[in-house]
Amino acid sequence: MNNPKISVIIPVYNVEQYLSEAIDSVLCQTFTDFEIILVDDGSTDASGIICDEYASIDSRIRVIHKSNGGLSSARNAGMSIMRGEFLMFLDSDDYWDSKSLLKELINFMDNNLQTSIIQFNSIWYQNGNYFSHPYIHIDKEIYCDNFEKIIGVFEDNKIRETVWDKFYRTSCIPSNLHFIEGAYFEDLHFILDLIPHIQNLVISQIGNHVYRLREGSILNSSPNQKKAIDYFRCDYHGLQFSKQYKGLKKKHVFYYLKTLKDFRKLNTIDSQLCLNEFPKLNSLSPSWSDLFRYGDDFSVREKLFGVLFNILGAKVSWNLLNIIYSVNQKRK
Repeated sequence: MNNPKISVIIPVYNVEQYLSEAIDSVLCQTFTDFEIILVDDGSTDASGIICDEYASIDSRIRVIHKSNGGLSSARNAGMSIMRGEFLMFLDSDDYWDSKSLLKELINFMDNNLQTSIIQFNSIWYQNGNYFSHPYIHIDKEIYCDNFEKIIGVFEDNKIRETVWDKFYRTSCIPSNLHFIEGAYFEDLHFILDLIPHIQNLVISQIGNHVYRLREGSILNSSPNQKKAIDYFRCDYHGLQFSKQYKGLKKKHVFYYLKTLKDFRKLNTIDSQLCLNEFPKLNSLSPSWSDLFRYGDDFSVREKLFGVLFNILGAKVSWNLLNIIYSVNQKRK
């Protein structure tokens, strides 16, 4: 049996209400040389049964049943058996609204053999309404034929830090690159760790992927200690990444101030983690001028705290945070 052209990995966990719509949006594609890998991550509803039913009627569908390990674990399991020349991820509560999506992506790749990744269009859906990405706006195709250009479009906030809106040539993905298991916000780690390995990327208007915002999803679930810690680690990873490249000054400032903001939240959640990690920020801090030049997404107060951290250092800043927190608690 020949290997399929495309592998589509769909992690599945307790999504019986949405799963068929996701699978059907792949099966209805006009390009048909693909495999669907459904990874049932220990579902306790009928999701696993639905997976098996689809596999029984279409030989292109393979199912993995595993104990619950989270989204990253499910994606890694799918990647371990994928056979396609190209790879896509589709979350099981999302779907594609274009029957020609795969055909358009394949045609582009076949005519542009050096292209490693296509980022295609996505729209968000909530309560019957569709809307564009609230933070990233792309109004034309962008071709990046070298690493410097890729860094440039990442700096300009054109590369979305999500894995489900991209079409990957599998040969560009290192064999040791996996999703971090047991963590929230795993997409950012994967994308940032992949960027150094690609030399050619296209930001495309091909699409759409429909991203569903719903109650109970990871993005919309209630804040908790684990999520706060993972959010910090995610931004800290972005800070480490952006520090390496001169062309990422805006991203460097963004991740630096976001990491400091995360620390102020962690101050009330995991003080030991803060004590261990806080001093490392000194070596990753941007210049004062860059903080104010590129920190448009943050308040003056947040930027001033960044400057004070540079001046006072980690230990004094940590103590100052604790004093401020104690004063605020007494006022309540």
